[in-house]
Amino acid sequence: MLDVEKIGDLVKIDVRERALRGEHPGHEVMEYIKQAPNNLTIEVHVPHEPTPLMMKLEMLGYEMSVNKISDEHFCLVVKK
Repeated sequence: MLDVEKIGDLVKIDVRERALRGEHPGHEVMEYIKQAPNNLTIEVHVPHEPTPLMMKLEMLGYEMSVNKISDEHFCLVVKK
């Protein structure tokens, strides 16, 4: 289950701990984003650059950016 926090039109999903345990929650994140209502900003916090997830989202036409917060903390920002 995803760790999701919703504050108005902002959704924060933090999968850093799960990814560091060797889990691969990318599919869950994709499903959440696809099913989420429009007009949201979704932040996905990960421990590494989320290249595979970004490629999938780009293929679906989502607007996004990634911010490096530290060497082990990246934030993918998706506009829906």
